[in-house]
This record gives sequence, C-alpha cells and structure tokens, in this order.
Amino acid sequence: MPLNVIQSIKEDNDFCLSNDLKLSFELNTIINQIVSCPYKGSMKSFFLEGKSIELLILFLNQLSDSLNVELIKENSLDLQDIRRMHRAKDILINNLAKPTKISDLAAEVGTNECYLKKQFKQVFGVSVFAYFQQARMEKARILLLNKALSVSEAARILGYSSISYFSIAFRKHFGYNPSQMKISRLP
Repeated sequence: MPLNVIQSIKEDNDFCLSNDLKLSFELNTIINQIVSCPYKGSMKSFFLEGKSIELLILFLNQLSDSLNVELIKENSLDLQDIRRMHRAKDILINNLAKPTKISDLAAEVGTNECYLKKQFKQVFGVSVFAYFQQARMEKARILLLNKALSVSEAARILGYSSISYFSIAFRKHFGYNPSQMKISRLP
C-alpha cells in the first residue's frame, strides 16, 4: 500500500486520489481493517484477500460514479437542445410514410446534421435512423393488429414502395413475418 495512503489513514485525513475523488468512509473503514488485521496464518490470507476484493469493488464503484458525473457534465445538453431533439422526434413520428432527410430535419429544428445526430442519440439512446425504423415498425404492428389491414395496405400506408422491403424490415425488427401477425390474431 502506498505510504501516502497509510499516512493519511494514520492521521485520519481524507486521502485525495484525484482532483475530486476522495476515499469514502467505507473505503477508509476497509483500509483500516486491512491495516489492523487481527488474524494470523491462512486466516489472515483469506481475510486480506476478501477485504482486498471488497476494497477494489467499492473503489471501482466510487470511481465509476465519479467518471459518470464527469461524462454527464461534459455531454450535458441545455434545455433548448433537448427541446430541439424532441421536436425532431415529433417530426419523424408524424412523417413515418415519408422518411425525412437528415439535412432537412436538422434545418427544420435549427441545428446542423452533425449536432442533430449526436444530440438525438444522447437524448433517445439511438440514432435518428434507428428511432425512425423503430417507430415505423411499431406503427406497422399496430396497423396489422388493430386496423385489420393487409400487409400490402400497411406497407403502403408506411411509405414502402415494395411489400418485400416492408416484410424484410418487419422480420428484421420483430423476428417474424408481418403475415404471421395476421394469422396469430385469428380466433
């Protein structure tokens, strides 16, 4: 164990690991338990191994939490950016039959393509295209189940020029053909 850590423990000071990362109370407690191990022989080895693993897990959790806070600070969007991304999402959802070009979508919400792609993924966790496809497939499922439409009618409503392209996209998304939905809802 580094001397500065041991010295910090003996003096009951907070040991600074980086600018904002200090040893927590739990980490200090485990280090004190390691330093003042009451066991001898093989029991000491087991005790130290267990405490070392516990120390490592707690430290990595603390480090992870600290890094996540930094990532959130670095990647945080202001309210206006978030509103833009929600407006972009609404535009996509309202135009499922006609895919909107990224450049047109970016212009419509008042940003550029690069920022649109980056910020959309930050807000929704998927790319613009992936979101559009998910929304389109969910709408297809609803049309097939609730509206009693044929596969070709659902494909046409969603702007697919080919039933086969629609079927391929549907199968890729859900794992089964759209025609199987029609069969599965029959009594």
